[in-house]
Formats: sequence, C-alpha cells, structure tokens
Amino acid sequence: MPMPTALLLPFALALTLAAPLCAQAKVGKQAVPKVGSTDASTDLTHIRSQAEQGNAEAQFRLGISYDRGEGVPQSDAEAAKWFRKAAEQGHADAQFNLGIHYVWGRGVPKSYAEAIPWYRKAAEQGHAEAQVKLGSHYESGKGVPQSYAEATSWYRLAAEKG
Repeated sequence: MPMPTALLLPFALALTLAAPLCAQAKVGKQAVPKVGSTDASTDLTHIRSQAEQGNAEAQFRLGISYDRGEGVPQSDAEAAKWFRKAAEQGHADAQFNLGIHYVWGRGVPKSYAEAIPWYRKAAEQGHAEAQVKLGSHYESGKGVPQSYAEATSWYRLAAEKG
C-alpha cells in the first residue's frame, strides 16, 4: 500500500530546516578563510589560489562565492564549475550543491538525471540534506522510479543524523 505523501513531506521539511550550517573549513593544517569576512579580497585571493592548486575545500568555497556573488560577480556557471571540480574529488557539500544546480538548471542544463547521481554520492557519505533530497525524489518519482520504501529509507538515514 503506498505511503501517503502528506506523512512524508512534513518529516522531510523538518529535516531540511534543521540541517546544521558548516563552520569555517580546514584545508590540511591551514584554515580556508570564510568568504565574507572583514578582509574578503585577501581571503578570496587565498581561496582561489588553493582552488587552482586542486584543493577540494577551496574549490567548494570558491563555488559558494560565485553562487552568492560574494567578492566576485554572481555566476551560476562559475559556481557549478567549481562545485564540479570539488565534487569529482568526493567533496560531499559540493556534490550536494552541484545536484541542486542541475535540479534548477543553474549554470548547467536542468536535468534530474544529472542531479540524482550527485545527490546519491553525497547521501552515501552521510550528507543529511542530500539524503532528504534523494528521499524527496524517490517520493515524487522525479529522476528516479517512484518508491515510497526507498524514500522512507533515505528519510530515515537523514533523521538518524539528528
């Protein structure tokens, strides 16, 4: 018997709203400065340098900068480019954000087929928001075969994160 959507959606919404925000990230033994701090131009120069050297956390941060237009002109295409670089190195937050860009067609062609694998990679690393998004896609059947059992499984994993 199919599970009513009305039961799953409030649960998914609560999980999404309760997800914690990331603190200042660490790159090896050096901290990657948070974009938007008092010396943002110096911070962004450092972040860009680290990103261009292949540092996944810095690539993610640079993607966030372009996504928000902090210290650089806002550009969905540049954000997606830097998220992809970090995502390909296994950075879960970047994988999640790249999935979002594909769902909304922000800087990349809109495609659930492209979004789902990125959500799954992040979800399999324990990324609670990605687990909720994946659950939502299974619940609605967007990009995957509809499955309330699969949706519930992903929602449950996210709930276990707190």
